[in-house]
Amino acid sequence: MTTTRRILISGATGFIGRQLTAKLLDTGYQISALCRNERPDSPRALSWIRTGDLATTRVDPAIGRGVDVFIH
Repeated sequence: MTTTRRILISGATGFIGRQLTAKLLDTGYQISALCRNERPDSPRALSWIRTGDLATTRVDPAIGRGVDVFIH
């Protein structure tokens, strides 16, 4: 029995991040993405976590709970 791996991605709206996110979703992974602003053209299966600007905003460490892999 396999379980769905949960992946947290920063940079999911960038050139490489969009391609990676699409491929992982197609493969069946559960994806959450850190973002300043949600993209309206993103896949519906993608779960957005609004963080604001990471240079000036403190991120809650609890965001990573239950995540198997973090890709930055």
